[in-house]
Amino acid sequence: MVASAQSQGAGASQGGGRGNPSIDVQGIDVQALREEMRAMESQMELLQNNLNRMRAKLDAVGAAASLRSGGAVPGPGVSGVAASGAAAAADSQTALAQPPPPAPKEKRQMPAPREMISQELSAAPRIDNAPYGTESGEIMIPGTEIGVRLGGFARVDMIRDLKPAGFATGFIPSTIPIGPTLAGDDTRLDINQSRISMDIRRPTRFGTLRVFYANDFFGGTTSDPIYHLRDLYGQVANVLAGYTDSTFLDVDATPETLDNQGPNGNTTGSAAQVRYTHPFGRGHSLAIGAEGAVVDVDASPDDAQFTSQIPDIALRYRYEAEKGHFQFSSIFRDIQGNVGGLIHPHVFGWGVTAAGTRTMFSRDTALFQFTYGSGIGHYLSDLVGEGSDVTIDGDGELVTLPALGGFGGYQHSWNARSRSTLTYGYTKIDNTSAQDATAFHSSHYAALNYIWNLDKTISFGGEFLYGRHTQFDRTAADATRLQLSIQYDLFPSER
Repeated sequence: MVASAQSQGAGASQGGGRGNPSIDVQGIDVQALREEMRAMESQMELLQNNLNRMRAKLDAVGAAASLRSGGAVPGPGVSGVAASGAAAAADSQTALAQPPPPAPKEKRQMPAPREMISQELSAAPRIDNAPYGTESGEIMIPGTEIGVRLGGFARVDMIRDLKPAGFATGFIPSTIPIGPTLAGDDTRLDINQSRISMDIRRPTRFGTLRVFYANDFFGGTTSDPIYHLRDLYGQVANVLAGYTDSTFLDVDATPETLDNQGPNGNTTGSAAQVRYTHPFGRGHSLAIGAEGAVVDVDASPDDAQFTSQIPDIALRYRYEAEKGHFQFSSIFRDIQGNVGGLIHPHVFGWGVTAAGTRTMFSRDTALFQFTYGSGIGHYLSDLVGEGSDVTIDGDGELVTLPALGGFGGYQHSWNARSRSTLTYGYTKIDNTSAQDATAFHSSHYAALNYIWNLDKTISFGGEFLYGRHTQFDRTAADATRLQLSIQYDLFPSER
């Protein structure tokens, strides 16, 4: 603002004094200074009001302490802390009789923050709504106790498939076409990963309330940008209600990839849910969630209907330490089918997953996850939409499909501004004899990238991806993809 004022003042001087009348001969913008002073006066008034409220609270505390000790109530304008201190000094026996102050609250253990270009880690719900890393940019709404942090990023991805690779905007090995195809290599650009988010916090009688919102533009099945809700949830006193990642997932264990999909063996899925997380101290916690059920069915007629009489129930144990974390979670599902007018009995779906991270050599991170279950295809990244929860077997019975998935990853920091991540994933289904020969059987996923932070809010990256898709009849195909990305963050990336 000073540089701007000097520039305008110089222009006024060169024009023979016919410039802006609010600028004097020394090049000082008087009007701008007056506006800045008024803004500062408003801020000082707000601070004074806050000080008055704090002083009133201290007076009330002092009055209560004095009444308990039989002393006089301090008068208005007298600090309650000073009054109670004077009373304690006058009567040492009474002071000794006072109960000891409460022990300081245990410092919450959290894994060392790591960079993730997609900003997934700062969006995830945390115990007691603790911030992740060094989140910046909070704006206090004047006259309220509400803080708002706007976030998100603008991003463009250039994707080149060296041979047909299936899904356009995410590398999903299960969609790699098998057999003759007319398509050849292909290059395209999209902005679907661009994101807008808002993090709102305010105090309540139960603790800090956090309301988080985020959207991207993956609402369609093509590269056309279509609005898509990612998160909309509130949490207070560790009770969460809204729409976000399933309790079954471990977002902190997700490897960093430029590819939006990530490893094929990763757990996935967002749902409307209610969740409670109970911290036990020393990094241990338990969570339970009731979540909206989605059933993914194979080989069903058009008139088939599949329902769940109860929500999916997720349980999660988590341990957090300074150098990493470990999580073990489970999911339980109820699925019923109506095929051709015949009601199939309920079948029980279940799954377990173990995941974690470990900081290596102060700046690197090792990541892993392994998942197994039956009727949980909806929760495995490469199996969504593959009809992998339940199917009708050779006897006409509704059965769940056993599935497993997993991945390993290693994130290495070359220096303060650049890093790479190597990721490998695997997914497999135990097919039934009644399934089509073209039904999904297994897939492999591999990714290697390099990401460079030109500035705190500007990132460039390149990634090589390889995938292999195998069908039930064991025919297979593979594909490779190259991806280049440019991203502009609204605020500095998470660390």
